[in-house]
Amino acid sequence: MKSVNWLYVVLMFVPGTLWGIAFLTNEFILPSMPPFTIAMCRNILATIALVCALLYSGGRLPRFGFAWWPYLVVGAFDNAVPFMFTVWAQQYVDSGLATIFVATTPFFTLMLARLFIGDEHITVSKAVGVLLGMVGILVLIGPDALKQLGVNFWSQLALLSASGCYAIATVFSRKYIRADQQQQTVLEWLTGQFIVATLITIVVAFSVEDVFAVRPDTQAIIALAVAAWVIGIFAFFCYYRLNSLAGPTYASFVTYLIPINGVIWGALILGETITRAAIVALCLILLGVAVINNLIRLPNWQ
Repeated sequence: MKSVNWLYVVLMFVPGTLWGIAFLTNEFILPSMPPFTIAMCRNILATIALVCALLYSGGRLPRFGFAWWPYLVVGAFDNAVPFMFTVWAQQYVDSGLATIFVATTPFFTLMLARLFIGDEHITVSKAVGVLLGMVGILVLIGPDALKQLGVNFWSQLALLSASGCYAIATVFSRKYIRADQQQQTVLEWLTGQFIVATLITIVVAFSVEDVFAVRPDTQAIIALAVAAWVIGIFAFFCYYRLNSLAGPTYASFVTYLIPINGVIWGALILGETITRAAIVALCLILLGVAVINNLIRLPNWQ
């Protein structure tokens, strides 16, 4: 049995932490900007930075055409489509229940990876780790959120579809970013998919919102820049690097860390209370991380 790889652990916790902080940045942006315009502006800022970094490093993307279809898949399924589904659904579903639906991503990923990736096997460690993480999310959100199951069927289906989209993108990315490739490939991959996501969100934002009427304040602009350049790019880079090294099931475990980090940073920055449920949930999620990292050894089956 292999010992724990601490690089994997770091690459897991970095995006989980940054995406947890992203919920706080939204608190500063939403009062002065509508959601689809936020997505569009965030993608535009991230794309500009990524294109500049790619040009500076000497990288290049293929000419527009059939070679762009992988970027289209990931840009749509890992960015644009699930975000739009989630934003629409949260008009009718509480954030607690929405978090539970998003936390199903590792289950979808585990199944899809077993079907479409030859070297990705369902092991006891992976299954138990995923289950512990899911239980941790349920403890964090509380049983009251489950009472809403079956209400607003279409919005809940949209959230479940968003989780499926993330799983599809994660498994698909694994096919194109392998551990034996250089990090340059990850930069090209990020740039291509953000260009596609930007184009999609531009179309949607201008279709459903009055973009030119938006007047963001200074606080929103700063938060938007942080969300795009610090949180967005760096978190995605670590996430795709983790996916290329450890596999999609491992990478999808980041989903469990996002709400926990949201609670922790909400307490540190906004003075919110950390409940006993949050502490128990964190312990369960960390236990799941330990299991999936083989710190707690379980028998494997394939």
